[in-house]
Amino acid sequence: MGALDKQPGGSHYKDMAIQPIEFITANNLEYRVANIIKYACRHQNKNGQEDIEKLIHYAEMILETDYPEQTQSESDSAQIGDDGWIEWNGGERPVPDGTKTFLKFRDGEGFCTACPQAQEWGHYDRGYDIIAYKVIK
Repeated sequence: MGALDKQPGGSHYKDMAIQPIEFITANNLEYRVANIIKYACRHQNKNGQEDIEKLIHYAEMILETDYPEQTQSESDSAQIGDDGWIEWNGGERPVPDGTKTFLKFRDGEGFCTACPQAQEWGHYDRGYDIIAYKVIK
């Protein structure tokens, strides 16, 4: 009997067609990504919501360390609404050059798709004052 044929503490991995460790090892994945895969695979048969929260935590760690220029800083006072819009109260452009965004203007006149480097980010006493944005993935 090999190590993959037994599992202390349950069978949530052993009963899978391909165990997470096999996939992780075959693809030479780093620790944080490996944990995301592990928790995603086992949540239905082990810790449910807690495992989903753990995988989200690992994804947040990856965002903060591997993509810091794209991660909103904790000091930023912008609020993300339930509809996905990120409030913008002026200041420096909140996204890197080249990031495509949907923009919401103070006058409520529709939305605009733009690249920030082509859009003047600012607050004015006019209707096209930018008040919120969504990043296009």
